[in-house]
Amino acid sequence: MGEREVMPLTADMAREAMALGGRILALRGDTMAPAVVLDVVGDSDPRIDVMFEDGFEDYWYLTKEEGTHYLAAFVDHEDERRAVKHAAGPVLPQDDATRKASPLYRGNLAYFPAAHAAIAAHSLKSDRKHNPNTPEAEAPHWSMDKSSDHLDCVGRHLSEIVEHSDPDLVLGGAAIDEEEYQRTALAWRAMAQLQVFLMRRYGYAPGGHAR
Repeated sequence: MGEREVMPLTADMAREAMALGGRILALRGDTMAPAVVLDVVGDSDPRIDVMFEDGFEDYWYLTKEEGTHYLAAFVDHEDERRAVKHAAGPVLPQDDATRKASPLYRGNLAYFPAAHAAIAAHSLKSDRKHNPNTPEAEAPHWSMDKSSDHLDCVGRHLSEIVEHSDPDLVLGGAAIDEEEYQRTALAWRAMAQLQVFLMRRYGYAPGGHAR
């Protein structure tokens, strides 16, 4: 991958690395080792939970001088993100046991048909908004580099869900049902973060309409 910039870790960097599948460097014994960010807890005294490649977990508080300057350093996640997007692996598990234990229709689509239809409609509307020049035959498509802070967005949509629809809410020039929009956008973001996580962990390739 070549030489990459390393800098002191911040909470924002840790959140970005967690959302995009990037890695950080964290102190393991006497050396710095690659790790993934599991969670960023708190704002005024943020705790960074990490997991090393062998599964060992640790954490640090970034407001402590040793945490900010000695225990962790940020590594640009661009190479890891590019590797995830262009993985040569299959899009789904290939071994028979795993496939038979993952009933895609009976255990997913047959559980949540209306929810999947809402997510599909959300994907198309969002694609028309963000990629208006995409040919109809290619729409919708997931531009994975755009707005990839999925976990932060999950939290935002959760906080914005309301009990009653706002009849005056306008989005993209059209009136919308706010509660339905927030719940659907939340589900889309949850699916997106899980997809990126599984692609990174198991080497799956993106789906046919993701790039």
